[in-house]
Amino acid sequence: MSTTIETMIPEKYKNVFAHAPTFTGDVSWLRTLRTKAYKRFQELGFPTRKHEDWRYINLEPILETAFVRPEDIVPHVDQEILQEYILSADNPRLVLVNGRYFEEGSSLGTLPDRVLFEPLHKALTTHGTRVELAISSSIEQEMNPFAALNSLYFQEGIFLSIPEGVRIETPIELFLITTETNQGPAVYYPRVFLSLGAGAKADVVLTCLSLGNERSFHNAVIDLSVGEKAHLSTTVLQRNGKEELQLVTTRIRQAKESALSMTMLTHGGMITRNEVQTSLRGEGATCFLNGLSLIANDSHVFHHPTTHHEMPHTVSRQLYKNIVNGRARSEFNSMAFIHKGAVKSDSAQLNRNMVLSKTSRAISRPQLKVYTDDVVAAHGSTTGQVSNEELFYLRSRGLSKEVATSMLVYGFAEEIVQTISSPTIQKHVEDFVRRDLSEVVANAS
Repeated sequence: MSTTIETMIPEKYKNVFAHAPTFTGDVSWLRTLRTKAYKRFQELGFPTRKHEDWRYINLEPILETAFVRPEDIVPHVDQEILQEYILSADNPRLVLVNGRYFEEGSSLGTLPDRVLFEPLHKALTTHGTRVELAISSSIEQEMNPFAALNSLYFQEGIFLSIPEGVRIETPIELFLITTETNQGPAVYYPRVFLSLGAGAKADVVLTCLSLGNERSFHNAVIDLSVGEKAHLSTTVLQRNGKEELQLVTTRIRQAKESALSMTMLTHGGMITRNEVQTSLRGEGATCFLNGLSLIANDSHVFHHPTTHHEMPHTVSRQLYKNIVNGRARSEFNSMAFIHKGAVKSDSAQLNRNMVLSKTSRAISRPQLKVYTDDVVAAHGSTTGQVSNEELFYLRSRGLSKEVATSMLVYGFAEEIVQTISSPTIQKHVEDFVRRDLSEVVANAS
């Protein structure tokens, strides 16, 4: 990926990326970081279909749209809409609307005193060293040009730091929301930092929500750091409008005997790409990545999880399911690296797809690279349709075709919903999955 920026960027963007941006209020380390990010982006350029990880994604809606960064916008979402998506009004909550902190919809004061939970613009001033370490450690090795762009342009985001030994039983809710701005197609670069100290515990729900029919591009980066013997459960709900373009890059670093579970549920959107890079850096660390896509019409969803087993006795699981209808397309492109010396590691990848129409498509490419002996490693995938025999059986009991199909499809999806350990969060997710599946099945052919 050494092609120069001049050959990789559409003409309309050459002036935009002619130099590194400067933002009023940037501290010195942040200006240095943006310079490094700009240099890295120049080295990478935008990906093309010649790049294996981007082979099946059509980036034209992103590269051929002249996006603007909206200015002078007061963040706002009607409370009635927000109430539909929050778990509980009593939960700690931080909301970004159109890339800006929405104080009226947030509730930050219900956590233990030592927990740091604040909008990123504040953390850049009060805890800048932590943010600097999280970004600077990887920017020069960054292989995703869109993540480099995020480092170049981010100004706002979410900062959550839970110190050693603090165990939080109440779910923490994060929101990234886009609404219509009437300023043209908009681009946002939110950054999310989550850090758990040794022995800490938390359940986090991140909801990515697009409202309205205006095209927008959400280029988000999430940095997760899980300390020794810490436990983090993360649920990501992506509920995207038909014009939403969303690229989410997640970086996870896990210490000794830490445990992480992440479940991603994706519905709608024009293009959604989820890249999850996990580094198991401590012996005995475990990582469970789960995903469910419910897509119809012309939606395209791409899941790219990669796990690095860097130490012995580490365990990883990847379980992703896609339910695809109409002209929709899904891709599962996964990789598990078991590095030299990571003996007794245990890795498994499984992708299952249910295709509901003749014109939908599910691509599956689970992969392994093993560089040591004495490990357990497996991968597999299946793609099929609703069982005609099971459908006939249910219809013979008096159920309509649509109801019978919905029952079978939910039975296929339910396994992912059940990976969520919190009963409260699981019920919240189940309600949305049932609603989304009824839409998918209604459009099936």
